[in-house]
Amino acid sequence: MEVTEGKSVTLSCFKIFCPSLPSSLTWSSSPDHLINANITEKKNQTHHYSDLMFTVTQHHHRAEFTCTATHYLQEQNTTHSTRQLHVQYAPKSVSAHVSPAGVIVEGHSVTLSCSSEANPAVNYSWYRHTEGDLKPVQTGPNLTISNTNLTEPNLTLSYSNLTISNIHLAQSGRYYCRAENQHGAQNTSVLLDVQSFNSAQTNFCRRPANV
Repeated sequence: MEVTEGKSVTLSCFKIFCPSLPSSLTWSSSPDHLINANITEKKNQTHHYSDLMFTVTQHHHRAEFTCTATHYLQEQNTTHSTRQLHVQYAPKSVSAHVSPAGVIVEGHSVTLSCSSEANPAVNYSWYRHTEGDLKPVQTGPNLTISNTNLTEPNLTLSYSNLTISNIHLAQSGRYYCRAENQHGAQNTSVLLDVQSFNSAQTNFCRRPANV
């Protein structure tokens, strides 16, 4: 069942009702902490109904809701009906980091990584702050961008790696990652500090010794 975050959802369950044979309808979920919703029941001469109502969040993605009908005849008899939710939601938890961390020495390689949670998976865009403007990062022989989608229980994670090999001083600056799908977008940024070999050695030598 496809739903969008923030929408109200009603899951309905019913069974044939027989006044002379006691019965019950109960709800459960997997994960089991998601039943914190309104449940309404009603009966008429022929059917017993139960409605589970709640507002959808990203945590309901891939969750399963089960209605169990219990019949009390000479012995207890149960039947089950299960519905799985697929929740679409805008990017969340967008973050970026540089590897290796700290100052990057000119001529070395560096990877800028960006990650997010979203469904459907996002499209990533990389920008660099240059001369007061954000300009798209252009790939080339020494600059590549690779994207990876991972699926974990109840989460849809994705990553984008911007790798620069044989980096030079002019590539220093702040880089922005934009994660976007049809439900929204989020930006994050990371600072890339590139120094020449001599400058990096000088800075290292000037660090105070630990006492």
